[in-house]
Amino acid sequence: MPTVEADARIRDLCQEILKEQDPVRVEELLTLLRSVVKAGQEETRTRMRFIATYYSNQIRALSQRRPAAAYSGSQIPGLLKFLGLRPELQLERE
Repeated sequence: MPTVEADARIRDLCQEILKEQDPVRVEELLTLLRSVVKAGQEETRTRMRFIATYYSNQIRALSQRRPAAAYSGSQIPGLLKFLGLRPELQLERE
């Protein structure tokens, strides 16, 4: 589902929930809203997983072509931290 359509659908569902008086219908709309949000989250997770894998492979390929000394000490860890590929770096304070 394209982002614009998903955003519009979420906005419409929220407006319907606010206007609805029947509690049973409100529960149905809430269930639908949760499923739309969950689908969006799953799509985002899938895209991020692809990006992380792609860039992980790119970094690995670069490091095999050049010696590690060619990189400054902070470039690779910073990139890995940004991509979320090195969780132990997340614990360090900025």
